[in-house]
Amino acid sequence: MPELEVLTTADKDRWLAVLSSVERFDFYDLPQYHELAERTGGGRGRLLVYQHQGGTIALPLMFRSCAAIEGLEGETSWDAGSVYGYAGPLSTSPLPSATDIADFQSTVRTLLESLGVVALFSSLNPLIPQAQLIAGLGEIAANGTTVSIDLMLSPEEQLAQYRLNHRRGIRRLRALGVACDIDDTRDLGQFVDIYHETMSRVGAASQYFFDHKYFALLEDLLGSQVKLFRCTLGDETI
Repeated sequence: MPELEVLTTADKDRWLAVLSSVERFDFYDLPQYHELAERTGGGRGRLLVYQHQGGTIALPLMFRSCAAIEGLEGETSWDAGSVYGYAGPLSTSPLPSATDIADFQSTVRTLLESLGVVALFSSLNPLIPQAQLIAGLGEIAANGTTVSIDLMLSPEEQLAQYRLNHRRGIRRLRALGVACDIDDTRDLGQFVDIYHETMSRVGAASQYFFDHKYFALLEDLLGSQVKLFRCTLGDETI
């Protein structure tokens, strides 16, 4: 049985090379994003890489010690899950054969058992076909819906697909003189204040109140890949 290559966030160049070989990936899969999770207490970022004759299957994970769970302080076992967001398995195109998928799953199971991992959770990306890569490995459950906008369409085509009440709202904002642009000054302080006000208004759970340090680290690790957009009404950022 083939072995899995296990990459850490320190293996950034190799990790990025694997991502460049798959058909499609998202920023959640980046080693920098997993490093962000590591440095904010989210566990240990890993990329499991399985090579088969037709290409590659890769699975990004965060390993967390079960000893960190209240009541399990003496445990030596581990939990493996997704980084915050959508970071399921990735594959080169075309889709691997049923045999290659079965071998990948068997190899993952053997590795995780050898590492003392007692549970595996992977949050699949709604924009990337991933379910076939883990079908049969465990239970797959739908959990809510997401909203996406196809940025390959023209702005006019995108707007035409918005709900009527959103289109009306946008027209009202434009009539009021509201403008939106990229904030080149990257005023994170003002952004975090408004963000926390929004989380309080919608009654969000405490884990969604990311602090200034989190966003500053996100900016530091991802650099130009991070954009801060700002809407203004006159001189006021809204």
